[in-house]
Amino acid sequence: MKRIWALSCSAMTFLMLSPVAFAQDEQRFEVSGWVVDTKQASAVQEATVFIEELQRQTVSDRQGRFGFEGLAAGSYTLRIEHEAFELHQERIVLPDDAARAGELYIELRGLTGVSEYFTVTTSSSPLRNPVSYRPEQAFDAEALQRRAGNSLGEMLDGEPGIAMRSFGPAPTRPVIRGMDGERVLVLENGERMGDLSGTAHDHAVTFDPLAIDRVEVIRGPAGLLYGSGALGGVVNILNEDIPRHWAPGLYGDVGLHGASVNTAGAAGGRLIYGSESWAATARISAREAGELSTPQGALEGTHLSQLTGSTGLGFSSGRLQGGLSAGALSNSYGLPEQFETTAEGVEIRSARQNIQGRLNWEREGFADNIELRFHGSRYHHQEMAIERRAQDADVEQVELDFMQLVTSSTLTVRHRNLGPIDQGAIGFNVVARDIVVSGEDGLTPDSRTYFLAAFVFEEIPLTERIRLQFGVRPELHLVEPRPNAHFTEPAHSRAQATLSGSVGLNIRPADFLEFGTQAAQAHRAPMIEELYSRAAHLGTGKYEIGDPQLESEIGRGIDAYTRMRFGRVSLELAAFYQRVDNYVFLEPTGQTDAASGYPIYAYQSSESDFRGFESQAKVGILAGLELSAGVDYVRAMRLDTERTPLPAIPPLRARLKLGYEAESFWLGTLVRLVGAQTRTAPEELPTEGYALLGFDAGYRFHAGGLHVLSVRLDNTLNTVYRDHLSRVEGREVVMPGRSANAMYRWVF
Repeated sequence: MKRIWALSCSAMTFLMLSPVAFAQDEQRFEVSGWVVDTKQASAVQEATVFIEELQRQTVSDRQGRFGFEGLAAGSYTLRIEHEAFELHQERIVLPDDAARAGELYIELRGLTGVSEYFTVTTSSSPLRNPVSYRPEQAFDAEALQRRAGNSLGEMLDGEPGIAMRSFGPAPTRPVIRGMDGERVLVLENGERMGDLSGTAHDHAVTFDPLAIDRVEVIRGPAGLLYGSGALGGVVNILNEDIPRHWAPGLYGDVGLHGASVNTAGAAGGRLIYGSESWAATARISAREAGELSTPQGALEGTHLSQLTGSTGLGFSSGRLQGGLSAGALSNSYGLPEQFETTAEGVEIRSARQNIQGRLNWEREGFADNIELRFHGSRYHHQEMAIERRAQDADVEQVELDFMQLVTSSTLTVRHRNLGPIDQGAIGFNVVARDIVVSGEDGLTPDSRTYFLAAFVFEEIPLTERIRLQFGVRPELHLVEPRPNAHFTEPAHSRAQATLSGSVGLNIRPADFLEFGTQAAQAHRAPMIEELYSRAAHLGTGKYEIGDPQLESEIGRGIDAYTRMRFGRVSLELAAFYQRVDNYVFLEPTGQTDAASGYPIYAYQSSESDFRGFESQAKVGILAGLELSAGVDYVRAMRLDTERTPLPAIPPLRARLKLGYEAESFWLGTLVRLVGAQTRTAPEELPTEGYALLGFDAGYRFHAGGLHVLSVRLDNTLNTVYRDHLSRVEGREVVMPGRSANAMYRWVF
């Protein structure tokens, strides 16, 4: 089972060999070390290390580490296998090679045309192979460290096709190809987290960045595997609260992060103890931040306080592996005090408790792998109106209160070849959501929501260089509104059956060239907020009106991409088109609610389409010196006679980076260019273009473990700019000013 907080499979990561304790007790020895990619000097995770003479095997963790204990004197052959690398064998004789056997440094050579292109992204396919049919990305621990921020949205902003919805620094969330909210599923280890971050822009993703081990991103519809909602894509947060791969003994990591722009500080750590058959882990992290600084002064009401922790247990018994974990998070953050109609401060207080379970059975026969995942969460969310008093204590009132219980479970059965089918998977998924709404302004009725689905995912090799993938997912969606203090008349239940599907091709005509394309249909059922809201929403500063007649969104589209590499030059280009029937959005009515003073917004729907592209290129100038550039663009509009633009669509963006990477350090400079957005929805204000300059550097060294220190300077010139996806009302409030970030991680 995979190692927590480890650094894995990054194209520019160098992991230095850590001394592993050599134990000799009554002629018993330890064999352990690291598996790395020869070309990229990065860790190789999930490499199988097999001792042929003993028929014992283990799997390298996210740091490339592996280990065996209790070996008797003798001669052994280690066989190291990975689907993207050539087979490697290592011969050791104990006790003659005892010192070397405790510090093995095994270098794998990538298969031509495979390791240069592919990282296995488990979020994209249940088959765990490196073949892709649509654009996808993966960020390991060091890549995330270089992007260190206070939130997931901040860390991913600027990547190809990924923008950031923001409402101050805490409630940020990834936007993929212009799609926001529940159309982009943010998952934890493949299951729904159970927070409310997708329902409104004042709600935050309830996960601390220091607890993230890896992030995988799918750009484009992913309804086949994840069901109702994933029209825009998926962001899957992977952590090791349930250990997957481990080495025997006690080890762990410590992380620290600081940022000057909001005087932020964070600290976290994890300990793991592993034996031959089980491992236990515990982690904790805390984060504090003050008011956000801009070139025009502080943005009031943007403080942040967070505490999170978890404990977990993993086991391995022959072909059966699994584990359980339990975690908790407490989060409190302010929202910008922007409304002229109120003198109140606004604060969001939330808490989430969750349990996770996983069981994986590798077996012989047609069905060679069976995996069961479970995730359950209890989420409590309060939106507080705070009256500031100079002398007396502040007066607080709960304007809106959500209590939500979510359970999500997936059973996946992977099978071997069946006729022309090389490999495939069938699965079943169930999600249940129970929400209770109260407070001074109850926004919606209480409700229960259920998703029941099955899916089939198959691959057919048409030739040695062409593979076909297809799948289908029938799903039943049921919503049961229930009365509460603000909605005394029960609304009718809604039940709908949907059918999602996809078909894709992967073509590799040469080792240096790859094409992929996928056509897909996906669905998203309207949220309870979109259907039944009828109240003032303190966090957004709007009076929101739902429409119970809204129908499900149906997205039909096509993705196509190509990747190529010529010596030191690599290129990637992706293009997409998606038509969405019944696309739901929140539109101003031009009226004002007399009681709250908030503008009235109503949920509407329209036939719409999204089209655009993402491109990036890298050029190796000299050894270690690389120039990279990227451009992305999305255009989204209603299919009415005026082709009215949809709201909150990111403008044309470009980035140019020059970086130098050595074995022990890196240096880089980044220029981000963002165009003006003048294609705006009704009553949406345009934004001007801007340019941002940044620098980053880092240093790796080994002393009692692996130490990685990184620093980053954002908005170096303290540029005044306004981001089009900022939900702060009006355009008078500018984005953060110059900021220095420092991040330190010690893996021991």
